[in-house]
Amino acid sequence: MLNVRSMENAHILEEIRQGVVVGSCRLSVTYKFNYKLDELWLWALTVSEEYRCQGIATMLLEEAKTYALSVLKWSRLYLYCYEDKVEFYSKRGFKLIGTYGGHPALCITLGKEK
Repeated sequence: MLNVRSMENAHILEEIRQGVVVGSCRLSVTYKFNYKLDELWLWALTVSEEYRCQGIATMLLEEAKTYALSVLKWSRLYLYCYEDKVEFYSKRGFKLIGTYGGHPALCITLGKEK
């Protein structure tokens, strides 16, 4: 069961199985100059070890993409990850755009951009 908790500038998506959170990720907006909302980032996509290899990370990622576009109305989603995770995100539509904090940074365009 997917649960979404919204807080100021953060939206937590959680996959719950038998009352236990088994995976989660966070969507949050970064601010740039003059406190202007600038980019929507996906943070901390994690799945409990005993629930890995069951498609939960992919499901959470797809739900996050859908939520970003349909609820939050963002047409792009950014993330950064460890080098060994680039292939996972690339297979799901993300493109490498550079680095952030020494880690690969990726972006995906959701739906049609204006």
